Amino acid sequence: MHYPETLISRFLHSYTYNILIDSWKLFASLWIYLIVGIFLTALFQAFLDKQKLSDWVKRHSHVSIIGAAAFGVISPLGTYICLPMAGSLYRKGTPLAPLMAFLVASPILNPTIFMLTVGAFSYEMALVRLFTGILLGVIGGYLFRYLDNRVGKISMEESVMPDRKKDAVERTLIQKFLKEFKGSALYMLKYFSIAIVIAAAIKNLITTEQVDWMLGSGSFMSVVFAAGAGIPLYSCGGAAIPVLYQLSELGMTKGAVLAFFISGPSTRVSNLVIMKSVFNLRILAIYLGLVLSGSILFGFIYNLIP
Repeated sequence: MHYPETLISRFLHSYTYNILIDSWKLFASLWIYLIVGIFLTALFQAFLDKQKLSDWVKRHSHVSIIGAAAFGVISPLGTYICLPMAGSLYRKGTPLAPLMAFLVASPILNPTIFMLTVGAFSYEMALVRLFTGILLGVIGGYLFRYLDNRVGKISMEESVMPDRKKDAVERTLIQKFLKEFKGSALYMLKYFSIAIVIAAAIKNLITTEQVDWMLGSGSFMSVVFAAGAGIPLYSCGGAAIPVLYQLSELGMTKGAVLAFFISGPSTRVSNLVIMKSVFNLRILAIYLGLVLSGSILFGFIYNLIP
């Protein structure tokens, strides 16, 4: 056999080849959901007037906690916008309860992540994420309403969201949409492509027995482990989905998946750093305790449902 043919034969039977093929298959099955999610996100960002939303919240101090939590899971606004904005509103007298209901629910889901969850898992998992996001936000809102006078107010030296300079040229809504679509697409495709390769590598390098030992069997500890793993391992919502999809194919329970989906985005290091810069440590500690205990509780309950 000629040397080039030997190299080709070895490549076709290698882990590298299998990972590339599985990466392409996974991308082919999920790309349409990614595009639809990016489209919805860009549409929302282009047509939502953030200043009017901020003014409306300030004028209506008794905003429904349920409404704030529901808005949190459909809003595509990034943490770098949501947290400083919430801190600024709280500083100016907006009740803490609806703000925290929004901040608890917001990281858990957005239109892009909902569509990707449907594509990788099912409508059931996507709707469960939606329901638990709203429910946890409502619980958080009422908890902070009860504790509002005990957790302390924001110190004056803490940061607020900086004002952005207006464009020299007024953009049309179409131009805004195209700009948002391009930005969202570049961001999501970057992390999503990396995640696809990681997911394919997991399929080829990790055995079913290993996954079942850590995250399977429906045990309570598998949910606790998944919730805890979300803290250091979560990077991007879109990137996490292919990885968890592959782990679920290898035996990770649906409750463990849900626990990771809740704890991961909520306890991402960048989120916690920004929250600490906006709120005080007591608010941060209560927030962390809420999302971690909520992820374990909801994950365990989901495992009990046939």
